[in-house]
Amino acid sequence: MKKIIVFIFCFLLISCSCSLTKEEKIYYQLIKELSLIKEIQITSLPPVTIFVSLEKVIEEELRYQVIIDNPQIIMNEVKAIVIHDQKTNDIFPSVGIFDEPLTLIPKEKELNISQTKGLILVGYLPYQGLVTDFDGSFKILIQYQDERGTSHKIYYYQK
Repeated sequence: MKKIIVFIFCFLLISCSCSLTKEEKIYYQLIKELSLIKEIQITSLPPVTIFVSLEKVIEEELRYQVIIDNPQIIMNEVKAIVIHDQKTNDIFPSVGIFDEPLTLIPKEKELNISQTKGLILVGYLPYQGLVTDFDGSFKILIQYQDERGTSHKIYYYQK
């Protein structure tokens, strides 16, 4: 009987992990990587402006926005994700994982269709109370390639 239970458990474990798409695997890997990052490992001077804002949408819900803007360098193949330390059933907002990665370009450069000057990640949290009383933190990961094709990661923390 034990062998049958172990076999069923192993079968379910293998079949569940195989059913994830490539994008889902990247998404969960980035969440895991970002959740393990400590505050002291945060990138000190990122080549973009990162701004986190909170807004009360309805009485029991808070909307958070992460604005990634004003790139100082050309950033190709941009993927970004934001996680938080609050309990929710919602997914974490991301860009460049389930959709095409973007190219962020400084404002003095001319843009084409696949390029942008900034992006916004938006998510919602169940929360009752004033925005000023919110005691949560956000971690942001931005992954990109520079003009030479070298990969970089930016880690950002906001309390």
